[in-house]
Amino acid sequence: MKLEGTNYMPLVRINAPEWYQRPDWLLWLNSHTPDNHPATWHFPGTKPHELSDVFFTFCDGEGSDWPGGKDKPGIPDDIWKIICDICEDAKIDECVVWVANIE
Repeated sequence: MKLEGTNYMPLVRINAPEWYQRPDWLLWLNSHTPDNHPATWHFPGTKPHELSDVFFTFCDGEGSDWPGGKDKPGIPDDIWKIICDICEDAKIDECVVWVANIE
């Protein structure tokens, strides 16, 4: 059954604990405030742990709902390229990306 107004979107899960060791990823992850953040269980300013996964939308490589901006850092360029390549290889142009921190 599909509820009225419901949109279905693929989910791309990327297990990348090595990203959670990178200072530039941590800068992006920790730059959010309680009223301005992607979906995550991570608390800014704390050390990432197995529940520090982050979720955001992806739209054809043009951007994310959490790419950064003038007042905060974006997702590091090389990581964004990896995300774009994964989605392109899977022939997915719009999805939710789940970046997991599982060893």
